[in-house]
Amino acid sequence: MNGNAGSNSGGGSGSSAITISKDSTRFLTVTSNSGRGGTSYGESGADGSGSVVDQGGTGSAGYSWASNGGGGAGGIAGRAGVHIVIRARKIVLNGTIITSGSAGGNGGNGGRLIRQSGATNFWGSPGLGGGGGSGGNISIFYADTLTNTAAKFVNGGSGGAAGYGDTGFVQPVSQGGSGTPGTFTSKKLTPAEYASSISVDEK
Repeated sequence: MNGNAGSNSGGGSGSSAITISKDSTRFLTVTSNSGRGGTSYGESGADGSGSVVDQGGTGSAGYSWASNGGGGAGGIAGRAGVHIVIRARKIVLNGTIITSGSAGGNGGNGGRLIRQSGATNFWGSPGLGGGGGSGGNISIFYADTLTNTAAKFVNGGSGGAAGYGDTGFVQPVSQGGSGTPGTFTSKKLTPAEYASSISVDEK
């Protein structure tokens, strides 16, 4: 029986089993290989596999093997949006400003359980979707005037969907969490504040 190692952020290996009942004068080589889990973000697990080599001899022999598929790897997390800080005496914002986070990646499918008799209706566990990236903040500090007609998109990215697996090759309802939306803030500075170095976190 041959197993496969898991990996960082990847799906786990499946299990395998062999049953042999034979006379001492009968010779067999039975192999059962568990499916490896997905090894990179969103990769599906491999199906199980196995084989039987009858090497002859006398007497009776009974045997069976079963190999579970590997689990799907989880989806990659979304990228966070960049923060924007503008500090000037007069500021004009127009057009479109986007600091949204990106969506999380989908999880991989589970590998299939294979028996000596053939494929079954059971798969390894699916990988879960990655979480969405958080949106970046837009912070505006001005001394005289702010003209703001820009469209601003600061939303967090959506979470990725889970893969398919388990009995019947089904998809879990749950998915990766959405990223936290960013914020838009503006502040008119006093002459003293504009002349000095201010913290970007100051409201």
